Amino acid sequence: SDLVYRLGLFFEEIAKYSAAEEVLNLAKRRYQNESQTLEVAKVDFTIGRIFYTTAKYVDCESQLVQSRDLFVKEQGPNGLQVAMVLNLLGALFIRTNDLKGAETSLQMALDIRESHLGERTYEVGETLATMATLYGLVGKFQDALQCGKRSLSIMEELFGVESVNVSRTLVILGEVYMNQQEFDNARETLGRALNINEAKFGPEHPETADVLYALGSVCSVENDYDGAVNYFNKALSIKTTSFGEDHPDVSRVVNRLATVYVEQNNLTEAETFFKKALEIRERQFGPEHSRVGQTLKHMITLYEMQEKWQEALDV
Repeated sequence: SDLVYRLGLFFEEIAKYSAAEEVLNLAKRRYQNESQTLEVAKVDFTIGRIFYTTAKYVDCESQLVQSRDLFVKEQGPNGLQVAMVLNLLGALFIRTNDLKGAETSLQMALDIRESHLGERTYEVGETLATMATLYGLVGKFQDALQCGKRSLSIMEELFGVESVNVSRTLVILGEVYMNQQEFDNARETLGRALNINEAKFGPEHPETADVLYALGSVCSVENDYDGAVNYFNKALSIKTTSFGEDHPDVSRVVNRLATVYVEQNNLTEAETFFKKALEIRERQFGPEHSRVGQTLKHMITLYEMQEKWQEALDV
């Protein structure tokens, strides 16, 4: 059972998510037959994490709730593995715009982790970083900065100033600065993250692409559309090479590029990229998914700008 589980983790690591899900479900059945409840909960969490990665948010929530309930049953409501699930649930609720649910889950995770582990651990830093994202989205910028800087301090202390964990926190801080329109701080922070990732992973790694995407977002908000296109195209090339065209990360960059082309009044290119994003998202998520709806809304706006009324109605 353990070997099967580790095989599922391997497939997840190389982004073979369908294979990972299949193998992990086999591991789950084996653990269930062996009455290993904690191992079943662990598998449920891992499958939930895959659903989170692939933006299957309804399935993700269901899987994580199953995992949480099993951990609570075995460990009580304040167990560390309960906090692990709550942390990902908080991140999920951010994605699904349940911001109150996100704050509740993340605060519970933080309280449990600080109680068990103290205030200067990786797990605490991880939760603080996610809380920084949340507070940035709801406009609580001082809370966002406080959480982000606490997380950064922890990661620097534990792993050194040039570590990948520091870089990931820097990206979150950079996005908070961007939302505050502190563009100089955003560029400086993201530039530091880019230097770390290029040194650790190389210039063609997906995590490097994540920083390039964030820098493109800063350029877009500043109306530097040429800069945005440059960063987004670099990110797109890396993501496509790493994962292939049918990956959620690829569709995300393609969709964002299309919105920049709209701002540049390059409507033909925008339509091409929206159609590409739509095709990927429909294949990945199905026609009823929220990300498909997001792209369709953009396309309606695009067609209305061009007075293509019939195309807008068809979409």
